[in-house]
Amino acid sequence: MLLCDEATSALDPHTTRTILDLLASLKQQYGFTVILVTHAWDAVRHVCDRVVLLERGGCRKRAASTK
Repeated sequence: MLLCDEATSALDPHTTRTILDLLASLKQQYGFTVILVTHAWDAVRHVCDRVVLLERGGCRKRAASTK
């Protein structure tokens, strides 16, 4: 399991894409879970299979990601 807390928050778009591609590749190659904490919905769409939306300390919504 890999926990990434705002791993791309202060990066330029090219570097962000590179990091997200790397996470997706590692996830596929080694089969581990990536937990991505982010405010960037583009990152969620790019990497995630499932999404949990947290709000005010609780789970607001769970869904499959639409890639």
